[in-house]
Amino acid sequence: MKSIKIIASFLFYFSLTISIEAQDKLNIVVEEVSVIQTDEDIFIGDPRHIIADSLIYVADHVDLTIKVFNKGGKYISKFGGRGRGPGEMLDMSVFWKTKNHLLVFDNLNAKVIKWTLEGDFLEEIFIKNSELQWPRAVENYRETNHLLVYHLPNPEDESLFHIWDENFDRRVRSFSIISLIEDNMDNSQLEKNLMKFQPGSIVIDRNGKLYYSPFLYRGIIYEYDLSSANDWNNVYKGYSVSNDVYDEVRRKKTGAAKNYDISFSLNGISYAILLKSISVGMYETKEGYLIHFISFVKNGRKLWGFEVYDENRNYLGFKNLVTKEIKGEESTLIRLFTKTIDDENRVFVVEDKGQGKREIKSYKVHINQ
Repeated sequence: MKSIKIIASFLFYFSLTISIEAQDKLNIVVEEVSVIQTDEDIFIGDPRHIIADSLIYVADHVDLTIKVFNKGGKYISKFGGRGRGPGEMLDMSVFWKTKNHLLVFDNLNAKVIKWTLEGDFLEEIFIKNSELQWPRAVENYRETNHLLVYHLPNPEDESLFHIWDENFDRRVRSFSIISLIEDNMDNSQLEKNLMKFQPGSIVIDRNGKLYYSPFLYRGIIYEYDLSSANDWNNVYKGYSVSNDVYDEVRRKKTGAAKNYDISFSLNGISYAILLKSISVGMYETKEGYLIHFISFVKNGRKLWGFEVYDENRNYLGFKNLVTKEIKGEESTLIRLFTKTIDDENRVFVVEDKGQGKREIKSYKVHINQ
């Protein structure tokens, strides 16, 4: 029997229930490792990104700081902060890590901030190219380049993926996926608009291949070989998810819609969207397995779990981690983020404890095949 361990960082705001029932041929065991220590002096308001290396970095979108903890969960320090000065930011569009650095893309200040892994400020790279706005995800590519996911300001160009050089001076190339997935879209214009804010999940594996799942997940993962500059060359079918991925309501009012996950206006029409099947994160383990986190509605319940694909991207199975009963017209959107770096394959769960308090627990997840 082959045994692997899996990391995930995920974040949700409801009473936590972890289910370790096995589906398909995979068996999962969850082992609690530590609790990140917080108190009145160490407040975590809105932790949207967690990166684990030799240290644990928690990006807090309330005070715009990166809080640092050791592996045991003990608080060490914080850096960043709200402002326009060196090392300060007005937003954290994306927080990511390279081999030796931590970086934040601050769109409102039009700059990328770079720190050491210890949190020492190094430099700021000011973005001069107006094409680069509001990236939603970043992956390192060949150490010196960055692959960013965002839509260009030009509405005629549907490119979603963009490779930039190390200092963001030059866009090396761009490519799109819209034409490939458009046939599956129920309302292509609405879904294209949604992709500007929630493009989906990406990862670049050790062989230089990009894997992508749209945010509205219909059970298909797409592969792009970055080394050959070819178009999307493979698709992989995962867990059997219904094409009924969202409910759409057209409204007379604008603004937030109660009991719905997303609301926005398009061509003078106000929409409210209830999400039923979404992609929430993707990464490759050190053993070469592709892990894809998804959330979907089934039999009146909201399920959170992950798909597992082997080194050849054959689908192995789905594992449910969290189940939440859906009561009445309660919104089904639960935010979950994944980002994994270290070799220990840790899982970070952030639970809302009420009155603005967050509890972050660290787990190890073992999968036996």
